[in-house]
Amino acid sequence: MTIPDAPYHQQHADAVAKGEHYYTDAQTGFLVFTSLYHLARGLCCENTCRHCPYDFKKP
Repeated sequence: MTIPDAPYHQQHADAVAKGEHYYTDAQTGFLVFTSLYHLARGLCCENTCRHCPYDFKKP
């Protein structure tokens, strides 16, 4: 589930604007794949990734 005003949305937008496939979340320190990475991968991994362009939702 994504929250529209979450701080990572700007980080994601900045990374995508630069054509990057990942960024480091400023709050958690985790490496997060951008939607560009997922699109380049070509298929959904079904792990409910934060920026999944395939809108996968676990049942």
